[in-house]
This record gives sequence, structure tokens and C-alpha cells, in this order.
Amino acid sequence: MKTEKPLLGRTEITEELKLDKTPSNEDIKKSLAKSEKVDESLIVIKKIDQKYGKDKVEVSANIYKDKESLELFEKIKKKAKKKTEAKPGEAPKEEPAEKKEEPKKEEVKEEKDGKEGNKE
Repeated sequence: MKTEKPLLGRTEITEELKLDKTPSNEDIKKSLAKSEKVDESLIVIKKIDQKYGKDKVEVSANIYKDKESLELFEKIKKKAKKKTEAKPGEAPKEEPAEKKEEPKKEEVKEEKDGKEGNKE
């Protein structure tokens, strides 16, 4: 099913593809680009729906007329940065916390010593 959206500069497509295995986004883009005779960079896949036990896949995609309308209406997903390095501010914060715990333990021991002396 094709729906023209001239104000948005795109065509919304819902197609059913018959494939042997679950396709990747790149495979679907190639097949849509070939059938619609457009550049792969202008295709944005919205949804891939595969029913369990079936060899058919339902694909919803938007095909834009030009690069400008694609950039205007589609959000560009940024890849998340991997957190491999520890922040320099975190390490010093941990050390004072350990120092605070040690004096508390000593104070508790001193109080116990004082109570024992009162009992005798």
C-alpha cells in the first residue's frame, strides 16, 4: 500500500515481502530501493513485522523525495558513547568515605570500654 504525502515530501509504503530468513534492515532497504527505483539513502524503515512460523515479513517504510526533506522530518539517531573510562571526580569521592567510617568504629569501641568500667 502506498500513500503519497506531498507536504512532507515522502511516500509511505507498507509491503509484504516473502523471505526465507529474518532480513536485516540493509536487505530490506535494497529490495525496496530496487522495487521503487530510488536511492537507498532516502529510505527510512519504520517497522518490520514478522509473524511466528511464517516466511512473510510486513515492512513499513518512508521513501523521501530528496535529502532535505529526509533531514527535516527524521530524527538522526546518535550512537551512545561507551563508558569505559572512570570519571576523574569519582575516585577521590570514594576515598574520604572510607576514612569517615574508620573513626566511627573507634568511637564505638571507646564507649563500650567506658560502660564496662562503670559496671565494676
